[in-house]
Amino acid sequence: MKKLVVLSLLLAFVMAGYAQTGSRWEKEITAFEQEDAQKPLKKKLILFTGSSSIRRWENLSSYFPDKQVLNRGFGGSQASDLLEYADRITGKHKIKQILIYEGDNDLASGKTVDRVVGDLKQIIIHYQEKYPKATVSVLSVKPSPARLQLVPQIKELNEQMKAFMLLRKRAQFIDVFSPLLKEDGNPKPEIFVSDGIHMNAQGYQLWAAAIAPYLK
Repeated sequence: MKKLVVLSLLLAFVMAGYAQTGSRWEKEITAFEQEDAQKPLKKKLILFTGSSSIRRWENLSSYFPDKQVLNRGFGGSQASDLLEYADRITGKHKIKQILIYEGDNDLASGKTVDRVVGDLKQIIIHYQEKYPKATVSVLSVKPSPARLQLVPQIKELNEQMKAFMLLRKRAQFIDVFSPLLKEDGNPKPEIFVSDGIHMNAQGYQLWAAAIAPYLK
């Protein structure tokens, strides 16, 4: 009897853990859906999604005033999270282009380059099948002062994704890594906030300049 009670408690604990993990982003994703329900669906939309480097890009539309853009970045997400919530993020909008930034947090969490590349490929294939006339763009993982130890993996990830995107139709790889470097090859410290990971407005200006030529 005691063994059954213990097993039941362990099972409940494990299931609670799964539920907590599964609902980690639920609040943010639900907020996207509520926003969509309250506003008219958009056509010819350029959607930005990915981790906090996208989420923290405030006033995104002011950087691209002649485009209809929507910021759907969420928390400290990883590529696996975006894959899970891919359809709920885009909703029923008429998507013209999707720009994706993931991989930064994945590598920092200890995932291998191959694992991250695999997740990103699945996302790209999914979106291309769902929106066959849309362009899917992948932003390279950026260099950050606080994550210099990951630069070799970041470069490898970027190279693999660049090669993959070049083989696909309606696909783009956008280099937002190089514009953030000084002449000595290190990240420009003045474009990052105090955590050494996220960018300030100056950093986003560099991103905007790199991305603008690729927007449809």
